[in-house]
Amino acid sequence: EGFFVKSVKMPAGFLDKQWDRQQLYTFTAWCNSHLRKLGIHIESVAQDFRSGVNLVKLLEVISGGEIARLETGKMRIHKVNNVKKALDFVASKGVNLIGIGAEEIVDGNLKMTLGMIWTIILGFAIQ
Repeated sequence: EGFFVKSVKMPAGFLDKQWDRQQLYTFTAWCNSHLRKLGIHIESVAQDFRSGVNLVKLLEVISGGEIARLETGKMRIHKVNNVKKALDFVASKGVNLIGIGAEEIVDGNLKMTLGMIWTIILGFAIQ
């Protein structure tokens, strides 16, 4: 007589992990669609933006601007400084990145990296 849906118990965090995976794939593809103009391909925003170099390149492509000179060292402090330059550039364009720090991106924090990319998409691509 009625329509009944049988309750299905999903493992804890299953939908969150699935959602994160889908966002990671989608945001990586979006970034590659812009980075391709420079001949750059990344495998994952979660890993390939940690040094700040590819993040700066992406921002330069989508903004048409130029960001301060990057640090070439491989130490954590160099990576943090590069990501900070990128985040400062985003903020200078009026895009609000509250709660997203350079250290979290360098450390590979997936939620923060995805949040940063989403904010960049909203701020630069959807205008």
